[in-house]
Amino acid sequence: MPSLNLKIIFLDIDGVLVPLGSSHNSLDQWYDDSAYPFNVDCVIVLNEILEKTRAEIVLISTWQFMYDLETLQDIFKFNRVESLPIDSTKDYGNDKIEEVLNYIRDNDIENYVVLDDKDLSKLGTHFIQIDGTTGLTEDYIDAILNILKI
Repeated sequence: MPSLNLKIIFLDIDGVLVPLGSSHNSLDQWYDDSAYPFNVDCVIVLNEILEKTRAEIVLISTWQFMYDLETLQDIFKFNRVESLPIDSTKDYGNDKIEEVLNYIRDNDIENYVVLDDKDLSKLGTHFIQIDGTTGLTEDYIDAILNILKI
């Protein structure tokens, strides 16, 4: 489990690493029959953020309900993400805000950012809403680094 001094990126996949409406290439580029590939440009940006922050990933994606953590880690490796998810939030009736708040409370997390294309603005200044049509781009890097106090 995370410790107090960790930086955490609460990360959604669809709309963040896979822009909405993306073509998912040929099936030979898929991890399996359900896990389509992440957008290469979004992965490059995520890897830059991970390198600069040394943050850990906690998933807040519906993918966590389709795959166990080990398989999700394999999917991240397959997509060349340089840091693997260490955990995922627990399901609170599909309420991501509640999932994140409970995770923060249960794990004494203080330094975190939440990246999602859905409006989770009730999470306050730790939340960045990603444009789901473009996914994670360089335009978000400075704001993420500021939130994570880099």
